[in-house]
Amino acid sequence: MVSIPHPTSFLMDEMISRKMSRDDLAKIVSEKTGESYGLAKLALDLYWTVGPFDPSCRMGELAEWFSLAFGISKDYFLNLEKMWMSVPQETRHD
Repeated sequence: MVSIPHPTSFLMDEMISRKMSRDDLAKIVSEKTGESYGLAKLALDLYWTVGPFDPSCRMGELAEWFSLAFGISKDYFLNLEKMWMSVPQETRHD
């Protein structure tokens, strides 16, 4: 069986390559969207903490945030999540 990591694994790789923390990501999201830093940080923390363990915690509009922050299509991020959701839960990992 194929094991597919949660999208946060891919996001972490991207953040590490850019020497970016989750706080930095929240600041960028806040600047680019006009959303408050606190709400951006809360949404990102929720997705990172709950998302890998609860499939009902979906990416949603965070895909647009990731797109703005990383300059990568939001569909890329949505497709990562779609792949993760497509495999049986026991083969998913964080």
